[in-house]
This record gives sequence, structure tokens and C-alpha cells, in this order.
Amino acid sequence: MKKDRLSSNGFSLVEVTIALGIVAFGLMALFALLPIGLNLVRESSEEGVAANILSGLASDLKNSGATETVTAVHQIPIGSVGTGVVYFDMAGRLLEGAPTNSAGYKATWSVRSRDVTNGIPSNVHLHVGWPAGAEKPTGFVETLIVLKNNPANS
Repeated sequence: MKKDRLSSNGFSLVEVTIALGIVAFGLMALFALLPIGLNLVRESSEEGVAANILSGLASDLKNSGATETVTAVHQIPIGSVGTGVVYFDMAGRLLEGAPTNSAGYKATWSVRSRDVTNGIPSNVHLHVGWPAGAEKPTGFVETLIVLKNNPANS
């Protein structure tokens, strides 16, 4: 009995080529999704830092006493009408003074004074946008806070 030459135990060249094509197709799809995933991680990180900044500003406002005219940490005037801006670096740390190249976030606030005769509390609109130097931010978070315990400076 002769051995049949065509019945070998290995893979044929066609089978190996098809397997490599399937693997290459899968890797191309995976590498195409990689930049999208990295952008989502970056955007999520930026939004998380902005939310932490916003939370810190809100906490500073809410913890101000009834006799204080400015908040302790961020020096936001309360009890009188006003607007202001503070800048934060990319890690969410407060930057003192004018914005620099390291400013990553711009926080703005607008305070409406309460009316003592009608008992209307101050409304504070907080807005944190990034990047700080852009005219139109790529992202932002904002909130409105009502302060019942702040003084009225008329």
C-alpha cells in the first residue's frame, strides 16, 4: 500500500492565508477603535476635573457664614450683585492672579443679591469651561445655587 501524498497532517497555504486575513481584519477593527476610546477617556477625565472644580466652588459658597461678604477659599463676593472669574490648572488647582499658559479651566460666577425686604435669597450661577483660553469652550459644566444665609450688601 502506498501512502497518499495529498493526505498530509499540516495546513495548506490557502487555510493559513485565510486565517491570517481574518486575524488582520480583527486587528484593523481594534486599532480603528483605539483613538475613539482614548478620546472618550480624555474627555471623561476633563469633565471629571471640571465637576470637581464646580463642586469645590459650590461647597465654598454653601459653607459661607451669614456675616461673611466673600467666600473663604475662592474669594467669591456673596450678598451683592457681581460676576467674576477664577482659573484652574489641568489638575484642578486654583491659579492665583491672571491666567497663565498653565490655565486649563475657567470658572465664572454671577451673583444676584437677595432682597432683604422680600426675603429673596441670592442666586449664584456657576460655570466651569475648558480649555480656559478658548472663546468657545469644548466642554463645560454649570449649576445654579440658592444661598439663604448670606448677607445683603445694598
